[in-house]
Amino acid sequence: MIDNLNISGVHIKVSERLEKYIHKKIGKLDRLLPARSKKSASVKVILMENNDKSKKATCEVIIELPHATISAKESTVNMFASIDIVEAKLSRQIRKYKTSTTQQKKDRRFLHRLLGRARRSNK
Repeated sequence: MIDNLNISGVHIKVSERLEKYIHKKIGKLDRLLPARSKKSASVKVILMENNDKSKKATCEVIIELPHATISAKESTVNMFASIDIVEAKLSRQIRKYKTSTTQQKKDRRFLHRLLGRARRSNK
């Protein structure tokens, strides 16, 4: 589970049931994070409810990682549905972040090997 998880509500009182649901859904995203990013990841969850005719419930989640910030926002009629959709969006974005980080490591290793070969051939 993510240790640094802040939940705040705008025009809505965050119930204990809703807070447990957020910890369950958003907290499990740490399984997808790279090992080095798990310790320093901080998550901010902002819940909003519009008081106009539409009665839309909005959930916005911002995850701050060492070299990136991942965010997702969704508005639906039900707050629990918003949380589910945001969780799905974030999982896709985290996978994309993870593959880009892995690709950078592979590129660095390739460059390091290439420079090593060039140094050896110059001797």
